[in-house]
Amino acid sequence: NSLRQLAVRSGLGYQAEKWAISGSYNNLFSEQDESDRTQRTDANLSFKQLLTMGFFFYPEATYLSNNEQELDLRFTALLGFGKYVFRTNKLFWNFTAGIANTTEQYSDETPSNNSYESFIGTNLNLFDIGDLSLQGKGTVFPSLTERDRLRVDAQLDLKYD
Repeated sequence: NSLRQLAVRSGLGYQAEKWAISGSYNNLFSEQDESDRTQRTDANLSFKQLLTMGFFFYPEATYLSNNEQELDLRFTALLGFGKYVFRTNKLFWNFTAGIANTTEQYSDETPSNNSYESFIGTNLNLFDIGDLSLQGKGTVFPSLTERDRLRVDAQLDLKYD
């Protein structure tokens, strides 16, 4: 079907003893005969200030654009606290909670939206365990300003060398 696809995935991070910073940029472009073009772009930037006993404070900014959802822009600014359950040289696992502000703009007739949300999430990163690595992240965003709105973001990456 003459499928043409370009995918870009990138991530960069640095971890010091008392702080960490990370960012990512991902883009997917897909085109096929007799089908609509697909384009999805997401990016994030986060900073963690490590506190005592495995706790941390962090701000994070995320961006998403997805023409399949007719979403021109979703920008979320998060402010929260977290706790590492495990933080070793082979595995990171933490839980997070806080508040977020989300701005959305759509390409169809759906009105633009600005809402405040709470969030709770978890992040698991298994690395340096031989041929396998696993990274998973899930966050639930119950809205504080819109009744009956619940948003979920999830990601799972599995790599076998």
